[in-house]
Amino acid sequence: MSCAGICGLAITRERLKEKTEELDDALAKAVRFVGEHFTLEARFSQFYLLHTITRAGRLTRRETFPGKQANERHDWYREGARLLLARQLEDGSWKEGTDGFDKSRIIATSFALLFLSREQ
Repeated sequence: MSCAGICGLAITRERLKEKTEELDDALAKAVRFVGEHFTLEARFSQFYLLHTITRAGRLTRRETFPGKQANERHDWYREGARLLLARQLEDGSWKEGTDGFDKSRIIATSFALLFLSREQ
């Protein structure tokens, strides 16, 4: 949900004719929060999580999210691609878990391909 919030703030900021300090501050706080709690492991809907991280990264034009430590950076694409390639099934598809979107091979694979395409 934090990534969805970033997306909403980024789209709003882009559409406003006048930039506001409050909006910039809110977006910076949200990006910091996601960076400090960054994980690609989800209890459910793993592939949807990857998709929302992609959208947040693309809409904010970020290749990395800050980490908890001052010099720590999370390269969301590189880390996500590594995770997907490790979990890809022999037939080229993806499927994880039994809950959420991940139980559908078609949906999981669609989210994985959207993530890997980077052209969203």
